[in-house]
Amino acid sequence: MPVTAIYAAILTVIVFVLAQLVIVARTKTTIALGDQGDIRLLEASRRQMNFVENVPMTLILMMLAETG
Repeated sequence: MPVTAIYAAILTVIVFVLAQLVIVARTKTTIALGDQGDIRLLEASRRQMNFVENVPMTLILMMLAETG
């Protein structure tokens, strides 16, 4: 599954970057939990959460397509 592995590695870097953007947003707003209505923090955290919610299924489907 070399193609899936390459995509997994690339997507791991992307999720790391998205997590760092959430950390930066939290540092700027000093909000430790939740978003407390801050739209920038909400957007940053939703980007990361959407990515984390969707990428695993995509990688599983890629793996199945590659092995099948």
